[in-house]
Amino acid sequence: MSLKKYAMGGCIAVSLAQPLLAETVTFTGDQGTGEVRLRDLGAGATVDLSFADFQVLFSRNDNPTEAQGCDVGEGQVNRYPLAVIGADDVRIQGGRFFGKAPMDSDWVWTYCNSAAVRVENSARPTLTGQRIDRAWDAIRIDDDSPDFVISEVWVSDTRDDCVENDKLYSGKIRDSLFDRCFAGISVSPIEEIDREPLIQFEGVLIRMEEYLYKGNMRHTHHIKMQQAGPRFSFRDSVIAMETDDLIGARDAEAIWAGVTQCSNNLLLWLSDGEVPEELLIAPDCFRLMTGAEARKAWYDARFNWIDCHPDLWRSFRDPKSEPESCEPNAFGGLALSDEG
Repeated sequence: MSLKKYAMGGCIAVSLAQPLLAETVTFTGDQGTGEVRLRDLGAGATVDLSFADFQVLFSRNDNPTEAQGCDVGEGQVNRYPLAVIGADDVRIQGGRFFGKAPMDSDWVWTYCNSAAVRVENSARPTLTGQRIDRAWDAIRIDDDSPDFVISEVWVSDTRDDCVENDKLYSGKIRDSLFDRCFAGISVSPIEEIDREPLIQFEGVLIRMEEYLYKGNMRHTHHIKMQQAGPRFSFRDSVIAMETDDLIGARDAEAIWAGVTQCSNNLLLWLSDGEVPEELLIAPDCFRLMTGAEARKAWYDARFNWIDCHPDLWRSFRDPKSEPESCEPNAFGGLALSDEG
């Protein structure tokens, strides 16, 4: 059975009192500013958003300040446009999530908690094919959602995390483009959690972007963490940074020490300035490139990823794919090494 919803605003809640296996819930068209909450779907359900649009609105005004924070104003908010709760082995497929995040305001006054896609109480969730732009957090893996998979996702211009995994679950992120994140992947719980997750990166491109933070233009590490424990593997991936005032610089040693498996990656210092010590201590499985060479490497990898993903539904503002230009054995094409 398939449930189909065509929504123009308003909140939608779908809950199956007696969930069926392999349920498919389909949304099409513009969902407006209403929150969609899906609860208690059957194990192995599919949430098909392939032709659905969502609005991400977390600030009530266009330029939050100390005098007028993000929760002040007449603007409409839609801070959690999609939440999937209580759906083990769920597959969330597609969906365009376009936000109106203030891009020039200070992070401190812009912080109104929000996530374009949130998954909770759903073991082994898979998210694939989302296009998310100008959100606070793009994807949030919340309580009781271990062993997640994020694949073929394109995220851009997040004012906070591209992926929040602050509950410290193991998971895999593969074949995805995270472009201009303030914080890349967050494993930063409010209170200490006694877990040592393994988070795997395969064919992932992450570019960090400076935003105003406490009066200065800065960004965090590609991994935002506050406690030792998380472990990471990186394969065929690219990390690009540019700030000379890294937030959480003291965590660099713990981040790199957490890399337990690693092969064939690029670490790009996009600036022409001196390379920060935090990058110089990266493992040898990251090839360090700087300046113009690094900027070209990012440009090439980014556009190769776009060319290799012609079927991902995108904004009219996004570059078009040229599939004939896809290089599957170059960065952004995923299949660089012989590992599975």
